[in-house]
Parts: sequence; C-alpha cells; structure tokens
Amino acid sequence: MTKRKFEKLAEERGFWSVDGMSISKTGEITVRRGFFYRLGMSAEKFRDSVVEKFPEARILDFGEKYRPFRGGASVKASSHFFVTFTMPEAK
Repeated sequence: MTKRKFEKLAEERGFWSVDGMSISKTGEITVRRGFFYRLGMSAEKFRDSVVEKFPEARILDFGEKYRPFRGGASVKASSHFFVTFTMPEAK
C-alpha cells in the first residue's frame, strides 16, 4: 500500500489521531503520536484506536519511545507512541 492510498483510507475512516506516518519498502505502516505529557494516554490505547479504525490491520509492534524534550524536533525524534502494522492489499 502506498502512502497516498493509506492517507486516503485514513481520511475516509476518520483516523486523525496521528502526528507522523511512514511506510517501509516491505509495506509495514508505522503511525506515531507525539506527547509531552501522557494525560491518561498509553501505547495500548493508541494501538486500540488503530484497531478500531482499521480492523483488518495486522499489528506487528507497538510501544512508547521516551526522548528528552528538544524544541523543534520531529515526532520520530521526540517522545511518542507508535504502532507498526500491515494492511492487506485491496484486490
């Protein structure tokens, strides 16, 4: 699945709780949501929001990366929750 196809699918399904997204050459999609304070959020809750919007997704990995605050850093270089998954290709 291409990035453009996934972005269109995410928009159709109302999946807005993501700050960053990447797709590897092998088709693994990684979505990230940055945080400074967790405010009741967790990696499990973020994973559940992905599964809710994309029930056909096969979750490969999820978790939390904690990084010290650096103003202007990208989401990937800051503290964030992430979910890595694959989507079946449309036939």
